[in-house]
Amino acid sequence: VAALSTAIPAGQPALGLIGSSLGILSSHIGTHRPLGDIISDSSSIYNNFQSLKLEESSQNWNEIWSKVKLNRVAEINNKDELKEYLNNLTEFSKPIIAAAKVQADHWRKREISRTEISAEIEKIKNTHSVFKDVTKSLKRFMDQKNVLVREVNTIQADILKTISSIYNNFDKVSELNYHKGELLSNGDTNMVSLLDSLEAETKSRILKYNYEVARAYEYRLLKPYFNNININSTIEKMKAIVEVDTEAYLSSKDFEALEGIYTSELAEIVDRTLTELNNDGLPLQREKVLQLNRAEVNALNSGKDIYLDLVTEKIFSDDMHDVRINKVLVEDLAVENLEELGRSAEVSLEIAYSGESFIKKGGTLYFFEKDTHKQKTKWGASLDLISGVQSEIKSSPSSDSLINSLIGNQASDDIMLLSRPGGLTQLKVRFRNNSNPKIKMKLHRSRIRIIYDYNTF
Repeated sequence: VAALSTAIPAGQPALGLIGSSLGILSSHIGTHRPLGDIISDSSSIYNNFQSLKLEESSQNWNEIWSKVKLNRVAEINNKDELKEYLNNLTEFSKPIIAAAKVQADHWRKREISRTEISAEIEKIKNTHSVFKDVTKSLKRFMDQKNVLVREVNTIQADILKTISSIYNNFDKVSELNYHKGELLSNGDTNMVSLLDSLEAETKSRILKYNYEVARAYEYRLLKPYFNNININSTIEKMKAIVEVDTEAYLSSKDFEALEGIYTSELAEIVDRTLTELNNDGLPLQREKVLQLNRAEVNALNSGKDIYLDLVTEKIFSDDMHDVRINKVLVEDLAVENLEELGRSAEVSLEIAYSGESFIKKGGTLYFFEKDTHKQKTKWGASLDLISGVQSEIKSSPSSDSLINSLIGNQASDDIMLLSRPGGLTQLKVRFRNNSNPKIKMKLHRSRIRIIYDYNTF
């Protein structure tokens, strides 16, 4: 403002004196001095106001401004007057534009670049203790949130899969009962017997799905499952609906009338699950690295299997509860070929869940056992001695894709499809020589990294 006041050719010298006085005051901004001291020290400000010639400046303003003001255009009668007006406007604007350019250049030099700002922000991130504490707290909170979301999604996926199957089977039962009634009235006893058999099979399948939901609930939360599916009562309601439906199929309204039975049960299970997870606190995830000792390495080289006893060796501290193994990784698989390599030379270190585990929660120890022939939990790594590349042994993407397709799962890949074994268990370890032709191999060392969830009470 001070610079433009001195540059405007009209209203001088008063406007210029005011502008220069503002410039003097602005130069003291940021000095933390009282305004009275600044004014008393700036004698030139007083001198400027003493020399103000307001009447002369007013005449100067009116004289120059009358030549360039906008309504002057309406008074122009010919080209000569228009040319004169434009010349006056140009002369009036020149010093203003020049002063504005000088100010723009001045502030451009004082502008801080984005690079400098970014560098200062990074400096704050790396050195400021408060920022570091906030960042760590936020990361810890997000990790806990992700764990909870993953747990809830897994439970909901299992429940939705089972409830969906129950819907479909109840629909089939209702149709079978309708046709059974039709056949009874026509006297076809053979067909009635067949439909009775199909109805019994469908009821059995529904009860099996409910049993799987109960098993998953009790294993995950270590709490009894009390939900009753009320299969006979529900089928009787379906019979009543189908009997008045001449098409022998459940309409959308009929289906909605029965859907509330299961959605309320589903809501109750989800609510109780969230309550239990909230009461117990969010599980934490940690990693434990185990190193094979010399005796274990020698046993593996001789073709024997070894067992890592995570219970007696007290791998997990006593204050850790509800320990479940998420993943087992094999690292630093060091193997030496004692003979010349042939067409292929691969070895693997494979780890399998024994099928029995304990899970401790509070003061109670729960024992779980499963048929390892039906569902195998395996981990490990393979090492190609020709290329020197070590790779993880994991479940096939095609099998995961098939399971997702069968259960209609459209959720995130982070959802665990299979249950996780308890941490208080034994892990079976085997060293396998897959070379062709077969040559002698020697295992020197390896590490096993166990990634697990746990809680503290």
